[in-house]
Amino acid sequence: MIISLKYNFIYIRTRKTASTSIHRALEQILGPDDVCIRRKYKDLSSVLRKGVIPPEEGFETHVPAAQIRQYVRRDIWRRAFKFTSERHPYEKAVSLAFYFASKKDKIEGRGRKVPSDDFDRVLDSVVKVGRYAGFPLYYIDGVPVVSDFIRYETLEADLKRITEKLGIDLPALPEMKTDLRKDRRPARDILTKAQKETIYKKCQPEFELLGYEP
Repeated sequence: MIISLKYNFIYIRTRKTASTSIHRALEQILGPDDVCIRRKYKDLSSVLRKGVIPPEEGFETHVPAAQIRQYVRRDIWRRAFKFTSERHPYEKAVSLAFYFASKKDKIEGRGRKVPSDDFDRVLDSVVKVGRYAGFPLYYIDGVPVVSDFIRYETLEADLKRITEKLGIDLPALPEMKTDLRKDRRPARDILTKAQKETIYKKCQPEFELLGYEP
């Protein structure tokens, strides 16, 4: 999550949508009172609503819009240009599965790739759990609160369009990590019919809002 007082925007981070690269690019232009949360708690004193105490456990990378609104001053929330990043839900699910598969290697210290039968189980688990769904992060009471999207499929063009609108001279976008995905086929060719149906059910608002084909 990024809250910029300098440029009057709130960026809500979603999973597996190049949000790390977007976050790192935006970090470089922030002002001294701007809030930037990546992996750990950040002091919210510059934007915190009067009389509100932030949670003791702090905040994580992917802070939901409802939580942001709860703690941030009303005037900042109202006037800020809110945007997020998105990607076809099939691709997010597969990307997240490869991420967890790579973490499994590191945790177990195997020093080798996860066998394909292991990956199939990881993918099936990821699909069922549904953490790839992005809309709960930028919806409040069933309505999207963001005004624009950076689509993974048109990442650089969308980021340029939004930053120009905000008056930001953005540095070059950091290179994205793509080495975790061993199978470069489109996600729809990797997923089973049942997995696609599950993803559609969990991400139906995203399919409808962004016009992604199931």
